[in-house]
This record gives sequence, C-alpha cells and structure tokens, in this order.
Amino acid sequence: MRNIFKSGLSALAIITAMALPAKAELTAPQVRDALFSYYEAFGYQVATSSEDYVDGTLVVRDMTLNVPIPDEDVIISVTVEEFTLIENTDGSVDFRVPDLLPMYIDIAEDGEVGAEIVLEMASTNMNGRASGDLDNIRIETAADATSIRVRSLMVEGENLPLTVVMATGPLDSDYTIRKLDDDVRDISGAYEIEAVDITANVAEPDGDGFFSMTASVGDMAMEFASILKVTGDPKDMLAAGFDIEATMEFGPTSIDVNFRDGDDRFAGSSSAASSTFGFNLSKDEMGYTIASKEADVLVSGSEIPLPQIKFSYDELVFDFNVPLSQGDGPRDFYSKTALRDFEMAEALWSIFDPSQQLPRDPVTVALDVSGKLIVLLDLLAPENIDKLDNMDGPPMLPVSVDLNELLVSAVGAMATGNGRVEFDFTNPNTIAGFPAPQGSFTFNVKGAFGLMDKLVAMGLLPEDASMGFRAMLGAFSKPIGEDHLESVIELGADGSIKANGQRIQ
Repeated sequence: MRNIFKSGLSALAIITAMALPAKAELTAPQVRDALFSYYEAFGYQVATSSEDYVDGTLVVRDMTLNVPIPDEDVIISVTVEEFTLIENTDGSVDFRVPDLLPMYIDIAEDGEVGAEIVLEMASTNMNGRASGDLDNIRIETAADATSIRVRSLMVEGENLPLTVVMATGPLDSDYTIRKLDDDVRDISGAYEIEAVDITANVAEPDGDGFFSMTASVGDMAMEFASILKVTGDPKDMLAAGFDIEATMEFGPTSIDVNFRDGDDRFAGSSSAASSTFGFNLSKDEMGYTIASKEADVLVSGSEIPLPQIKFSYDELVFDFNVPLSQGDGPRDFYSKTALRDFEMAEALWSIFDPSQQLPRDPVTVALDVSGKLIVLLDLLAPENIDKLDNMDGPPMLPVSVDLNELLVSAVGAMATGNGRVEFDFTNPNTIAGFPAPQGSFTFNVKGAFGLMDKLVAMGLLPEDASMGFRAMLGAFSKPIGEDHLESVIELGADGSIKANGQRIQ
C-alpha cells in the first residue's frame, strides 16, 4: 500500500504540475519544455512519441515518465497517452488530461524485477490552468473526483488476486512557483480534498488466507511552502540552501483491518475525530508535529490473550523543533508529548484488578520541555555531514532547560512538576563532563500513599517496598495537605543538591 499511495501522489503531482516556469505570456511549447526540464533535473526520464502544435493547441502523445526511487529498487512509470495544452488570449495555458491514466510500478531486488504493479488513475472533469510569467507562475487545478485502482499485481511471475481502490471527492489546488537565482525555486500553495476512501482486499492464491482493509478520511487540507534548488544531487541542494514546510489536517478518519494466515487471525478498527501532521526542515532547524483527537481503538486476534482489547483517548500529541545551525548564539528548542484522558475497557482492567479496587480514572501523561541549545557546527552544511560520525561528543550542548509541564495522572494519584535549570560553561564544576546545572524544580504528588495501600492490599506491591517508598518520599518532600506532598529540588552551581532546603548532595 505504501508504494501504491506514493505512486498515486506522484501521478497527481504530475497532472497538477503540467505547467512550470516559462516566460512572459506563456505558450504551450514553453510549458511543455519547462515540464520536461523540471523532471529531468530530478533524474526522471521523460519520453514522448509525437506531438502536434496547431493554432495555439499542443497535443503531446504517449508521454512516459519513469520515476526511480533511490535505495528502494523501485521504478514508477506513468504513461499519459495524450495530454493537451491550450493557449488562452490572456496569456494563460489550460491543460487537459485523459480520464484514465495507466501507471506501472516495478519493484526490483538485486537488479531483478520481483513484483510488477499496474495501476489506473481515473478523474472526472479534471482541468487546470497555468498563468503568470516566466519567473512567477500560478497553477490551479480542480476535479470533481479522482481514483486510483490496482489493475494487477504480479509477484515472482504469479498473479495475486486483489482489489485495491483509493477514491477521492472534489479536489482543488492552488499554488505558485517563483523562480529565484541559480535554479532555486520558491514553491508554495494549498490542496483541498473533500474525502478519501480506500478499499483493499487480497486473497491467498492457494489457501484461505486473506487481508482486507477499508479506510476513510474526511476533509483533508494541506498547506506547503518550500525553497529549494532543482537538482538530483542532495549535497548540491543543501549547498544552495533550502526551506521546506508542510501542514496536513484531516477531518474524521476511520480504518478497519482483517487478516488471516493459517491459524493466525487479526482484526482491528480505529477512528479519530481529527488529526494533524506537520513537518519543517531547513538548514537552520527541523521539526515534526503529529496529533490526533478523540480516538477509539479496538483489536482482537489469535495472539491476543483476550477476546478483544479496547481503549480510547482524548488527545495524542508529539511535537518538537530543534536547531540545526550555529546561528549567532544559543538557539531555541522544544519538545511536547502528551497522551490525555486515556481509557481502557474493563476487560483490560480485570487482568490485574478483578475486584475493582483501583479507580478507573482516565490516564493522562504529558511532558513539555523547552530551552536553548548551542549548536557546535552547521549540521546540514555539505562539508559537515561526514564529520558527524567522527565527533567525540554531541553536536549541540544545553544552555537552559525549562520543564513547563510534567503531569502523570492515573489510578487516583497525580504527579506534577515544573522548573528551570541553566548550564554555565565557564563553571569548573562538572557532572559527567557537563557543567553543574543551576536552578530548581518543584514537584507535587497527590494520592501516593493511598495508591500504595491499595497495591499492597492487592498483592501487587510488597509491604517492605511500600515502606521504602514512603521513607523516600518523606525524606525528599514535605506534606502540604492530606496525602499531598511537595518537593522543591534546588541544584547549585557548586554541584550541590537540596530538597526543601536540606542538602542531600
């Protein structure tokens, strides 16, 4: 499915990019030449059989685009039997493509083709327009619906019976390509797809094994911006400077999977109210954002020791951003991870708490850290890439670290924390080679003693271990309420550590 999805995106990109920088008052041949040179710059192979150019209309026949995927032994071949470029009186160019486009994927290993996939992309009322001039072109596309269907899958000479279809609702895109110096391009814009539905069914040729999947995605929107050099050499691209940023937002999503191979069985379903994926990469920084909300998951299978496992959560977040270049001084970083209001079905709880002594409260775990780093060298500079494997220490050092949120809430107990430490690299006092941190953290724990009493009664925690934990909490914290403890940990520049004013190191 991964290669099928990637091939579908490649075909869609080809269709929507049928016009690229030409010159003032675009003509059809200029659009064709720009298209071919653009893909050839990335190492793609473009060929056609014939073309006709009459009265401002260019018809190109049998265009084949071979797209090799590096390090994957995969070649995607897209064949467009005919596409038409039509010049308008205002200097823009419309383009039309056939309703059906075949795509061929060869997957090779050690130079020999092991699998061949034939795909078919269909579209309804697909149309597009290129406008602008040589250095700043706008591309608009739209379609009432699109689909990608697997026509055949041949594995080691054997045809595998399957049905795979990905269909979308109305699609719109609007983006611009601005030509900068030295073949650098500024590309930015947005895509909107009203819905995506995926169906896959694969049967074992000589057995009763099978795989089936259905998935749906609500409204999908993507915004992107990039500055990069058109080149097939990654080091050349890095040397020219680049900046890539994209954000994808999804509406309600759901997926159902069923699998059988002999006695092995698996079934699962999941859904989410919304999801977000973000990515940014430049010579200066890198970041990811992954988030989903209001999710439900249900799985069962022969390897699972329960009839089914069911859980849900309100929010899942993974978000980070780190610097990659030295800059003029310390650089900002942050990392946020959270799983909020996680709930399990009673079947899971009953494994270790059949008598229901523990509260079934939703579980929340969150960690939010930020601060500043010193980057010792520009990590994505071409001349430094080979140095990373030979460095004696880390490529970046902390200057300050802020604990903005620490939250663990589960089974009737809760722990929170916040604070800040700084690292002075002129400080001769070191710990494991780093300067001794200076600052403080404050931690609060509620319900710890009550939880330990229940765990002892359930036989999950030995009595002597409980006494040891109580003694440790008493040594490093102070009571500020009923079953509520607070601990202020102070770190001194001399390497000292204090807990609530009492030196412990």
